[in-house]
Order: sequence, then structure tokens, then C-alpha cells
Amino acid sequence: MGKVIALWPTLIASSVWASEPPYVGSWASQMEYCKNDSNWTFDSPINITRKAVDGHEWHCDITSVVASSPGWTATMSCASEGDEERRTVRWRVSADGRLHEFADGESRSYVRCEGALHAR
Repeated sequence: MGKVIALWPTLIASSVWASEPPYVGSWASQMEYCKNDSNWTFDSPINITRKAVDGHEWHCDITSVVASSPGWTATMSCASEGDEERRTVRWRVSADGRLHEFADGESRSYVRCEGALHAR
């Protein structure tokens, strides 16, 4: 009996860490932009992984993500066309499945693109 009980914390922890956070995925400001190639147009999806965010001609390495009700606060180190900056954004996924991003006094809303992440 002691062996079964000892396994429960491991099973619980592995199931929690195995799932991706809801903000991970490919997102676009409009559904029709989901099919666009991010190498060729600004009207293309952004791709968010656990470690990075990529868009048209820019890349951010995520340095930290902290749960902050009702979403997450991400700190990133970003580069775009030779310029580098640190950014802090807040993400929230609403009940309708949209990703809401708040940064620098602005907000943006995205729809989830189905399928694999687009090439950078």
C-alpha cells in the first residue's frame, strides 16, 4: 500500500506539467490571417510556445511566465530588425477561446489558428 501512495504525487505532478498552457499556439487577429505565411506579410499569425513568441520580422525569448489572475504575465527579451528590448505582456484566454494581450497601454485580441505552428 505504501508504494501506491508514494506514486500519487509523481502522477499528479507529471499530469499537470504535461499539458500546454492555454496561451500556447498559433494566433491571428482575424481568422483569415491564419493561412498567411509569417515570412511574407504582417497580416500573419504569431506563434507562442513555452519558450518563445514569433511574428513577422520579430522574435521574443520568454524569460519568465507567472500566473496572474485572470491570466499570465510574461517577461520577454525581444529582437526586431536589429533592435532589442525587454517586454512585459499579460495574456488572458477568454471563455470564447480568444487570446487577449495587454502591453504598453494597448490591448490586442487574437483567434486561435487550427493546425501546426507556422514557420517563422
